[in-house]
Amino acid sequence: MQEIFTNQMPNAKYEVQSFDCQIINRAYPSTTPNGPKPPSEMGIKDMSLLVLVSGHVRYGDGSDLPQRGFSETFVLIPNPTPEKGKRRKEWLIQSQNFRLVV
Repeated sequence: MQEIFTNQMPNAKYEVQSFDCQIINRAYPSTTPNGPKPPSEMGIKDMSLLVLVSGHVRYGDGSDLPQRGFSETFVLIPNPTPEKGKRRKEWLIQSQNFRLVV
């Protein structure tokens, strides 16, 4: 699948029309190397989020190609363990759903 998406899919230009973000869980049960975080130590980055995005997408390089509607939904959770030697990613995608209107 990755081969198809990286080498066979045309370029895409997205035009976001709207987005929304809602808190799902204010105290997402994240862990540390020493075990679960106590609720007293949880902060703004210890919550799970629902992100909704919708708009138009055009596949290909021409500006005369048709636009299609899309919507995408993400559930983001805090990253409990950063990768060593790399910049820490604050959030991970737990779930993702992309819908294309054809």
